[in-house]
Amino acid sequence: MKITNGIKAFEDYWVECQYSTDLSVLTSIYPHLKNELFSFSNEYTYELIGYTPKGSQKFYNVEAKPARSLRDGFETEYRSNINDTEKLIKKIRQLVRRRKYVYVGIDLFYSLPNTITWQKFHWQHYTFVTGYDRKKDEFYILESTFTEGFKEYAIPTERFKQAITSCDFENKVFSNKLIKGYVPEEVTVEDIKRNAENIVKSIEARDGMPMYHMDDDDYENRYFEELGGQHLFIIMNQQMSNKRMFSIMNEKGYLSNDKAGEYERTCEELIRGWNAAKISFFKLYSRSADTRGGFIDALNTYVESLLAKEKDMWLDCISYIENHKVTAENAA
Repeated sequence: MKITNGIKAFEDYWVECQYSTDLSVLTSIYPHLKNELFSFSNEYTYELIGYTPKGSQKFYNVEAKPARSLRDGFETEYRSNINDTEKLIKKIRQLVRRRKYVYVGIDLFYSLPNTITWQKFHWQHYTFVTGYDRKKDEFYILESTFTEGFKEYAIPTERFKQAITSCDFENKVFSNKLIKGYVPEEVTVEDIKRNAENIVKSIEARDGMPMYHMDDDDYENRYFEELGGQHLFIIMNQQMSNKRMFSIMNEKGYLSNDKAGEYERTCEELIRGWNAAKISFFKLYSRSADTRGGFIDALNTYVESLLAKEKDMWLDCISYIENHKVTAENAA
């Protein structure tokens, strides 16, 4: 029999594990948020991030990073550094039965197939446990894979134990609870305008720096092939969120039908464009050394055009909100 804590995955889009997990918890507690601007906020910025693996120069790529935390309404009520895996498994089951929000430290190397880390890289993080089934001998966790996206996945108990044992986090497990009296703040059209301004600033701040740079080690050892692809996948998902956000703004009277349709079509173009960029990025690894330079220059130019298109969309949106004096009050 499957025992759960009642948390359902928020599957409309995925941007990163912690953010999507926290959104899943909040939309499970407050189901009405699933169709509100709170769940589809444009509160993110673009950053040029550098990674340095052992023996390699920095790998640079552009990332869309959430600019808000969804954990402000939670506090930790339990944490443990139990090293005995059997005792830890017993404690996790106990917390789930009590419908607690349970986070367990695992090594993603042993977690799920069809991920960037499976049997390739040792990458530690906290996974969210939604339930377990003793008869089937498995646990249920919120994670993301290439094939099925962010959702609840089953993981065999023995593999779950292996992933836990291989993780050296000091706190093996912790649980959060909602702060008494906490109610998520509504996202307003003023928030959307401010977020749009911050996105524009983050795009302009790069000042012509190339979006992607890799050295020979990166190509030969494929250090960042799947990581870079995942970051492009996240940007695609952010555009899916933006498209839904504009639809909700139209429903609330913040945008006209024509303007909402225009922005939604731009988001669709951006989704297709970032998917094409992802495909091109993967093709980099099949290029010979003497052709990589031109191919990556073309990728940088293409990504630059996508960012320029998004920047124009946000500038137009900012102007529309200002010129129409859009607020929740006058929309109603």
